[in-house]
Amino acid sequence: MPRYQSRAFRQLVGERLRETRLSKGLTQEELAWEAGIAQGSISHYEQGRNEIPVAVLIALCRAMRVPPVQIVPGLEPTEFGLDPPSSMSARPHAEEPRA
Repeated sequence: MPRYQSRAFRQLVGERLRETRLSKGLTQEELAWEAGIAQGSISHYEQGRNEIPVAVLIALCRAMRVPPVQIVPGLEPTEFGLDPPSSMSARPHAEEPRA
C-alpha cells in the first residue's frame, strides 16, 4: 500500500490539520463554516478516519490561509526534484528589451 493511503499517513495529515487549525485560533465549527464543509468531516479528517479530498484540502487551506504543503507532508517541491519557491525568486531575471 502506498504511504499516502496508509492510516498512519492519514493520522499525520489529521494531526497537522488540527495543529494548524488551533494555531489559527479556530474551532472545528468555525473552520467548517469558512471552508463550506460539515463540522463532522473536520473531526474525521483530524482523527485520520477519512482521506481529505483535494478540493476539500484546498478549501481548508484557503480558509486558514496556509499552503497545502503545511498540511500534507511530502508536497515540498524538493520531493519532486524541483527548486523550492524561495530559490526561484532569488534567480536573476532577464532584462526586458527596451523599445
